[in-house]
Amino acid sequence: MSLIITSNIPKDDDLRPDTSNTFKPYSYQNRLLNTMKIPPMSEIALESCKITKNGLLSVSAENANFASFFGPTPDTDLDSSTTQPTFGISGPEDSFVGGGRVERNPTDFARDITTGLGSAVYHPALVTGVGTSGVKVTVEKDPTDNGFKGFKWSSTQNAATTTKTTDFTWKDISYDQSSAATITGGGKNNILTATTANGFYLQNRQLPISQHEGTCVCEFAYATGSTQRWMIGLSRINTDKGEDSGYKPDSYNVGYGNGQAFRGAIGGGAGRGMFYDIVVAKVNDTLRVFQAQTVTNSTAVTNGTRQGSDLIMKEIIYWGAAFGASPFNKGTPYDITANTATFTKVRFTLSNEHISIHLWDAGGFVWQLLVDNIVTKAAGATQKNNLTLPRTASQWNMYPTLHARGSGAYLTLESIDHYDAQPVYDPLTYTKTNWWGHLEASGLTRWASEIDVRPWNDFSSAVELVPKLAQSGTGEMAGYVFSIIMSPSDIYGRQITQGLNTSRIYGFGGINVASPIAANITNLTQFFVSSDIPNIISTSSLFVRLNNFTQQSINARQGTVSKIIAHLPRFDNAGNETGGLFFQPGEKTYVALNNPDTLYVNSFDVDYVYDNETLCKAITGKSITVFHIRQQR
Repeated sequence: MSLIITSNIPKDDDLRPDTSNTFKPYSYQNRLLNTMKIPPMSEIALESCKITKNGLLSVSAENANFASFFGPTPDTDLDSSTTQPTFGISGPEDSFVGGGRVERNPTDFARDITTGLGSAVYHPALVTGVGTSGVKVTVEKDPTDNGFKGFKWSSTQNAATTTKTTDFTWKDISYDQSSAATITGGGKNNILTATTANGFYLQNRQLPISQHEGTCVCEFAYATGSTQRWMIGLSRINTDKGEDSGYKPDSYNVGYGNGQAFRGAIGGGAGRGMFYDIVVAKVNDTLRVFQAQTVTNSTAVTNGTRQGSDLIMKEIIYWGAAFGASPFNKGTPYDITANTATFTKVRFTLSNEHISIHLWDAGGFVWQLLVDNIVTKAAGATQKNNLTLPRTASQWNMYPTLHARGSGAYLTLESIDHYDAQPVYDPLTYTKTNWWGHLEASGLTRWASEIDVRPWNDFSSAVELVPKLAQSGTGEMAGYVFSIIMSPSDIYGRQITQGLNTSRIYGFGGINVASPIAANITNLTQFFVSSDIPNIISTSSLFVRLNNFTQQSINARQGTVSKIIAHLPRFDNAGNETGGLFFQPGEKTYVALNNPDTLYVNSFDVDYVYDNETLCKAITGKSITVFHIRQQR
């Protein structure tokens, strides 16, 4: 008789779930130092086994829907936020059709949640690729017995950025696809020259400006003639809305606000299809700045000629004796045709929600602030239209967008800073990483319009919002917290969150939003864990399979010969079905090894499987399996 003790890991205190491919808790190999001789006509039985089984989670459309939120935690509602919840599914959506469901062990379900987050996270500071993000979910285990305790969400923000200066490509986004320009600059392809009076309207769509104090620099020195016009700005990617409309949001209405002045930069009616989130423009001889926002209280809204949620171009009054630095401390816009201060370039700088605009003084070799929100306000600006507004979720991905008219006028894109992890624009996949693109593709732009009408973005309201900044040096989105919304929430918008239903399966029974506490937020990383153990089921029996021996069983379910030697029922000897389990048959069932001669054995290859012979990956930690071998009686 022989008693054989096998294990996947050498020590009780070694709780690594996977030390190698041959030492998994549900599939492992023990090699012998000396060959074991098993006498002829022997048989084998399971003496006992000790395993840790996590059980399974039953997942369906009834408990798979969640939303992520990356932004300042709201106090009472989202009116003070620039962000919206973004939605994901923790599981294979196709399997949920018609009331279908799947069973997942905790490890696989954690991967499902992570995959779902890859399609639900859109902020560039968290995007790591198409369908992937810096938010990961792992299984939390009890340090004492390695049992399942719930899940851990960890988010890591991007920090690394690169300055792009070459190999620019351009998209004609004029409403009638009539841009007339030559593109030169050697390998840079960054000099855009108008070849007709109407010129060009082009967008570089490769990589958006980074929120990590990213800059975009353009030169306008050769487009300042009295008959020339230009616009240099940043814009989201918009789909073509058709002839006479062009590449703009459906809600954009150029005819109101300061639309007339805006069109003056591009020759009247020619600008009806042009849109910018923020732009610096030469209007006749003057330098002007415009940004897209709403005005909900106006005559046009009252008489029904436009909607209150329509985006319009509002002019930023950057000039003024009370707050403007020389030469912008006058009562009128700066004369860019005369250009006595020798400005030649414009620079946009994006720090989380805050955007600032500087001009390069070629004579003084210094960047001069034109307008921002924080510094301009501190200098004495008292009106909302003196400031740049906080950037919203719709503007998380903004790209250089240039226009010049007047033959021979040209603009140069010198550089743009972008996150290293940001995927290069692809028309087939950008909607997976670009929230605004996702909304347009899904017919859900109303969720962006809901942000647009919040008081701080509404010129009709006196409410202002101080934009959040990126932490200098680290690049952390200061004040931004990554949260998971798991059930309907008044604070995060009950209408938007109505279909969320994951609080119990995630381990947050009775809690609708999970967020990290302050102690769990460190620079670029944040994390939080389940507050209780999710309800798991264990409806399946297990079987012990010895792969490299000569025994034969019949698996009638599969209709095949099998190497299974023992059955483990749903409940162990103590009546437990999950956690640490111990099985010891009251009466052993011996299986013949069918060895007429001595059997020489060098290893024991052990698997724990379901009745369909697939591995039970719900087993974690240390597994001990004891066999008894004897000659047949």
